Amino acid sequence: LQEIHSHTSFPYVAVIDELVVGYVCLMSLFEDAQILNIAVAPQQRGKGIARKLLELAVSTARERGAEVLALEVRESNAAAIKMYEDFGFVRYFVRKGYYEGKEDALLMEKILN
Repeated sequence: LQEIHSHTSFPYVAVIDELVVGYVCLMSLFEDAQILNIAVAPQQRGKGIARKLLELAVSTARERGAEVLALEVRESNAAAIKMYEDFGFVRYFVRKGYYEGKEDALLMEKILN
């Protein structure tokens, strides 16, 4: 909750029929921005909600003057990785055994300028 109340964090929520179906939280500070979290309810996946949230995060980062937008994703999350790559994100680092010491985390970034 502390991140949500920060002047550098930008949380957005996707709502359908008064139900929260997804969210993204962006942190933007000077020329750097990072997607802290993005999620869509399992029963709402495949409807373009994550893409809309990601578009919003990218545009907000640009508006805030960020030059680079970074994120972290589980290596096994093929659908998310494909979406990020479709948006122009590239892999730049692998954190070995990051999740519970068993799964790698991919660090990805998109140059905004």
